[in-house]
Amino acid sequence: MIWSEKLGKEIGTYNSLGGLRINPKPFIHSTQNTVVTCRICKGVGCNAITHESGLVTLNPCVLCKGKKEGRIELSNCGMIAGAFSSTSGKADITLTTNGDVLYYNSGRQRLAIGSEGKVLTVSDADLPAWETASGLTSPLTANLVINDNINLLFGTGSDASIDYNGTNMIIDPRVSGSGSLLLNAGSFYLAQAEAITISSGAISPTRNIIHLDTEGSGATDDLNTVNAPVAIQGHIIIMNSTTGSRDPTIKDGGGNLLTAGDFTMTSNQDEIILINSQGGSGEDYFELSRSDNA
Repeated sequence: MIWSEKLGKEIGTYNSLGGLRINPKPFIHSTQNTVVTCRICKGVGCNAITHESGLVTLNPCVLCKGKKEGRIELSNCGMIAGAFSSTSGKADITLTTNGDVLYYNSGRQRLAIGSEGKVLTVSDADLPAWETASGLTSPLTANLVINDNINLLFGTGSDASIDYNGTNMIIDPRVSGSGSLLLNAGSFYLAQAEAITISSGAISPTRNIIHLDTEGSGATDDLNTVNAPVAIQGHIIIMNSTTGSRDPTIKDGGGNLLTAGDFTMTSNQDEIILINSQGGSGEDYFELSRSDNA
């Protein structure tokens, strides 16, 4: 227990290590020292002053300072730190500006408040330091990498998203709500055409526009099956013949192709458009239109 003769009441306690624990609530406004007895050396080198602002100045015992592992503990109050010499007990460094930081580096040091936008971090020397906040800035000056299956969400209600699921880029304007994907200006282009050769009556396209060739560069060949690249409905393919000297035939009902009759492309200007509207590899492709320009 720490007893104040001036106040006639207990104002704090010592812990088992000799640490001084002061509760400022019992104090009254006084510019006089409130002298307390040091438990370690039994001297009267400890005192506390309560200022008009309500702040309490605590002065550790200068008689035995440094001989024990004692410390000052504050209960139910905030703290404004000053820096003290290990020998004199007087302030060596003063926190002069709102936001100054006190830290230890072979002694107590002052770190001046950083400028606006700076954040407090740890330097390469393992000391506190102010640095420019990291994160996204506009405009970006380097690639921004988004991992698989991480959604970029848009709208206050996370209404739309863009993500890459490890295989496909997915744009979903209806995560929440009933929005649509609109192209307000410019043009929409499909990917560069893919040259595919029929193999045993089938092809496995990875793009939308296909230049179709016969197997083994034969004069003719039949296409019966289109294997969808992903099991998602809505895959559209636009096919023409690679060359007018070889004539592939789109077979109606030969595999998973449902067209308005067989269509032999005798010119590289002949075109046919098919859609997989049911989804899934092996599902039917339906003819939307054809253009016979032979």
